[in-house]
Amino acid sequence: MPISRALLVMGPAKIEYNSATFFTKEDISIDSEISRVQIRTSAYGVMSERSDSVLVRTSIVPDGQLVAAHVAAFWPHLVSLPGTDIHGGGSDVNAVFTGSDAAVHTIVAAGVHQMPNLVLSAVQSMIGSVELVGVRKNTQAWSVAAGMQIIAGSGTFEDALFTDALIRTQVYTADFTNDDAGPAAPYTGFDDFGTQDGFHVEFPMEISPISVDSEGILTYKLRSVGCIVRCIPVGPTPVNIQLAIEANAGQSRGATFGGSGSMIISGADTFRVTIPKCAMFKNSFRFGSSDNALREGEVAWVAQRTFAADGTPVAIATITP
Repeated sequence: MPISRALLVMGPAKIEYNSATFFTKEDISIDSEISRVQIRTSAYGVMSERSDSVLVRTSIVPDGQLVAAHVAAFWPHLVSLPGTDIHGGGSDVNAVFTGSDAAVHTIVAAGVHQMPNLVLSAVQSMIGSVELVGVRKNTQAWSVAAGMQIIAGSGTFEDALFTDALIRTQVYTADFTNDDAGPAAPYTGFDDFGTQDGFHVEFPMEISPISVDSEGILTYKLRSVGCIVRCIPVGPTPVNIQLAIEANAGQSRGATFGGSGSMIISGADTFRVTIPKCAMFKNSFRFGSSDNALREGEVAWVAQRTFAADGTPVAIATITP
């Protein structure tokens, strides 16, 4: 059968999600998949498969722009409590993909299943991969078409607010403060320290699917969220680093880990990441002569949950664009 070249479509996409608009650093795909249950007998093995649930997934590395709307869209659960509905409760949040050919794909009930890491470096864009997952549209039955992804209409690929200046690459420094020693008292050597290749801030999430017999997976609920900072520090000496971890290693077994340390990572502009309570849990020292193998190896901190005076939980970390 002769093929028309007009059917051979390709090109990038603009994405609009939860009031944020952005492009991507890398090519992306939107993947729909039906999970199945096998029907098996002793006589014949797997005889057939039955439909279980349908999900739409995409993993996106955003272009690196960062304004307040991006923070709200990419990191929505820094203060969320367990039980929070990842997919907006009764309100669907669309993720709209507009191709350079003006075609529009819409994930109709999208939610952030993994908040992206921050990569804070002078030579790398700052936002890692964010996982968006779509479930079935709220109150929509299996028998109704276009309940997961709608491919229809046309849109505008261009973004009038896009500018290269919003893709930030700059030098970052941090203060790791021993709050037990008094206000703004840094651990020795950890005042305004730098890194060999940037700060890497991770936001591990635990989520659980919620399913019913008639529909399968309807949504996901948050179970927990954390924050881990990793870097190869430049500034603190090996002695400084070891003393900082021994401040926690010297506690008794079973004691609450972490003390009252806090961290602020700052750029030359207004950007900062504030972690109100964290503790060093890992360090390493390297011996060798390979390229860039400084004696100080990777150091890592883990955040602890904190609460306001009235018992209100405080964000595990705050991102200020």
